[in-house]
Amino acid sequence: MQATSSIAHPCAPDETSSNSENSPILLSIIIPVLNNASQANQTIQKLTAEPPSKPVEIIIVDDGSNPPIQINTESTENFQLKLLRLKTNQGRAGAINNGIRSASGLYMTFLDADCVPETGYIKNLQHNVSSGTPILFGDIHFFSGDPFFDRYGNRVQARRRTKLQKWTISLTSANVTLHRDLVLAVNGFDSTYRHYGFEDRDFFLRLAQSFPNLTPIYKADCSVKHVDAICLNKILKKFETSGCHTARIFQSKHPDAYRKMPMYYFDTQANPIYHYIPYWILSTANQGLSTTLRGLFFLGYRLNLDWLAIPALKGMNGLAFMRGTLAKDTTNV
Repeated sequence: MQATSSIAHPCAPDETSSNSENSPILLSIIIPVLNNASQANQTIQKLTAEPPSKPVEIIIVDDGSNPPIQINTESTENFQLKLLRLKTNQGRAGAINNGIRSASGLYMTFLDADCVPETGYIKNLQHNVSSGTPILFGDIHFFSGDPFFDRYGNRVQARRRTKLQKWTISLTSANVTLHRDLVLAVNGFDSTYRHYGFEDRDFFLRLAQSFPNLTPIYKADCSVKHVDAICLNKILKKFETSGCHTARIFQSKHPDAYRKMPMYYFDTQANPIYHYIPYWILSTANQGLSTTLRGLFFLGYRLNLDWLAIPALKGMNGLAFMRGTLAKDTTNV
């Protein structure tokens, strides 16, 4: 891997990146948090329960929580904890960038607040990155408390493990570790992704473009438990938000990659087939299909018929995304 830490960029520390190769900190773990202090504390407690062999830096970024989150940042011999408070919400991408700016580790781990590390997480991360691994994806196991959504999430994660060659559009940045030179070379995340969705795919695509020979590894022993409560309306709201706000940003920056993604087929603005259909027909059809699929989903959900519930859920996700693309994004208006 080429050394790129001397590249100037907005996410680099003010002193230059001379603190990377010579830093005593091997690993900086960056955790963005928004109004989720209890789960963030649970994640931090699990991280610090096992003293690491080498110093680890944990950076918690409070992304404008109201009220501000309360986190115990008492450092120990091999843990250095920092709490960064942002006055206003900047979105996940912006929050992570603030963590990047403060990080001093040779490697950076991006970890979602609702992803609780399993036993041996830091030890295994340090072992893997010590061998020179440039980018490492850890496993994610779903423990939301809802049997159906846990099965569904774990199936999605299992498919991701088989699509490592398509990592730029298939994997997530909820549990990923990278050499700092990679992160800094692409200026971290694109902070224009203020709302849910696409910021990780944008980041990975820019990495692949800058480092075409970059080959990630996937390690099951660097695993976390996704413990956030999951419900249907919460999932659909995320897809609708993504269709309304972040899809346009991603499409404009990565049009070829976007056309290869399933969401493209539900995008009424990007897919030309919808340009010939009046808005009222698309809206009415969307509402009718969504109602039908919701009924089929709950039938399969209650009877444990995954073969019925899962396709219905996927269809509802696509239709929620479509509703977002039918709405007008007033973010920058």
